[in-house]
Amino acid sequence: MTSEPIGLALVGCGRISAAHLSALADCNPLFRLIATVDPDLQAAQAAAEPFGAKSFLTMTEALRLPDVEAVLIASPNALHFEQAMSAIDAGKHALVEKPIAETGAQALALAKAAEAVELVLAAGHTFRHGPAVQSLMEHLPTFGKLMSVEVSQCVFWDGPQAPWWADRSPVEGLILSLFAPHALDFVQLVMGKEDPLRVHAEAARHQSGWQAEDEAMMLLAYP
Repeated sequence: MTSEPIGLALVGCGRISAAHLSALADCNPLFRLIATVDPDLQAAQAAAEPFGAKSFLTMTEALRLPDVEAVLIASPNALHFEQAMSAIDAGKHALVEKPIAETGAQALALAKAAEAVELVLAAGHTFRHGPAVQSLMEHLPTFGKLMSVEVSQCVFWDGPQAPWWADRSPVEGLILSLFAPHALDFVQLVMGKEDPLRVHAEAARHQSGWQAEDEAMMLLAYP
């Protein structure tokens, strides 16, 4: 750990950025917000102002700043891979909102790229760091033989909570990309080194406010 605050650039100043900015304020003086990036410059400026940071329209501008050592990517899912790879190519550590990428091949490419240059690459899996999950993991050895895991997540939204939600196609997916990373990360956490042998998934759409699915069920069979 360095004695100086780590210089951070926030890429994406939409809905989820408020949670990251709040956490960043709590992490003072470990981190210092150097720059914010968003295609909506007013949004970038609003996020930057309380921290005395600079604001930019493009990530390229922020990556040029020598004080930026790490990048927090909180942009729409489709941008995660390209932006995370840009950060790694620029020699910056990266924390990426889940999902870290939209395909397994992209995620693996990011992991290999970061490992090759000894940079930290992490996915923003907030649930696993919460007190409930931490307590469960601490007591897991006392629970006996693990037979099954069930994760249920239910939220009501009366429409898209971020503009890009409405544009996601059925092929790209919506709720699976928003909720499944949390559920799958938790299941893999308690399963340890085991990988699933089979995966079955079904999805449906009930809400007219978007094109892609808003309800999904996944069944994973483990050894």
